[in-house]
Amino acid sequence: MSATLPVTVQLLAPATETVSSQTSVDFVWSLNSQSLRADDCFALVFWDPSQTAIKMAPRGVSKATRVKVDFEALFDGPDVSFRQLLQSSQRFNWGVRIVSCASPTKILREAEEVRVYTYAAQ
Repeated sequence: MSATLPVTVQLLAPATETVSSQTSVDFVWSLNSQSLRADDCFALVFWDPSQTAIKMAPRGVSKATRVKVDFEALFDGPDVSFRQLLQSSQRFNWGVRIVSCASPTKILREAEEVRVYTYAAQ
């Protein structure tokens, strides 16, 4: 149950309100409490601030606290949702959820801290 999870995630980088044309960006976070349970994984998620119910995970799930995102690959990839999110230098939110490693669609704790990022494609 998410209410009993002692783990909270603190976002480290990039800073909120970052605007960048870098195609490859490291998103970094840390735990500011106890360690993850055996079946707990992280999922970096992006979403349009006007559509908070639709969160997209560009790299799947893992126990890593650093994820390198290739925005050019997302922009050119088959996922229309990511393309729309990245078009015309649109701001988007990012955060980290805790999910089940075995069943990544099972959200154990929703992203609590949120930062704003803009991919300013050239």
